[in-house]
Amino acid sequence: MWSGATDAMAALAQQVATLTLFPELGFDCVLHVLRFLPIYEALQLATVCADWKLAANARLAEEESLDLSSTSADSSLVSWVLGRMTRVRKLDLHDCVGVTLSAVSGTVFSLMARLETIDVSCTAIDAQAFFELWSLPEIRDLNVSGCERLVEMEMCQYARPPLTTLGRLSLTRCPRLTGHASVSCL
Repeated sequence: MWSGATDAMAALAQQVATLTLFPELGFDCVLHVLRFLPIYEALQLATVCADWKLAANARLAEEESLDLSSTSADSSLVSWVLGRMTRVRKLDLHDCVGVTLSAVSGTVFSLMARLETIDVSCTAIDAQAFFELWSLPEIRDLNVSGCERLVEMEMCQYARPPLTTLGRLSLTRCPRLTGHASVSCL
């Protein structure tokens, strides 16, 4: 999407948020405005009032993709957001240094069963969390490149077969693994 349009919609949303016309705007109007914003920004506007919060939750429920890459998201935010995204199929947490998949997995792995594509490269994922992701029933594409907490001995300790056939697995730039590579499993 053209970034100018996103910037314009964000500016409009900020202006609307300062008005006292919330009851007159209505749920559908607010939801329409929030659809033009990235998820992270729409969530920030959910604090305006109860109507905006309802619209933000509706926006989350209709989304199939969550991209919090390179944001200041932490594990509790990711768990909270995923808990409201019943249709999510793609998760991108690339370079989210405040997220540990071990913390997220305890609360949302049952909700993540629909995930097909996961990018957790450069996050604090360990071997146990890797094999939790690896074992999701719908997973087709998994990127854990640059995850410094993946240790070869622990990978052997937690190893188990995947529940599905992966189309792509990327383990590049994992310094504590030997033979790290990107693998296509077609």
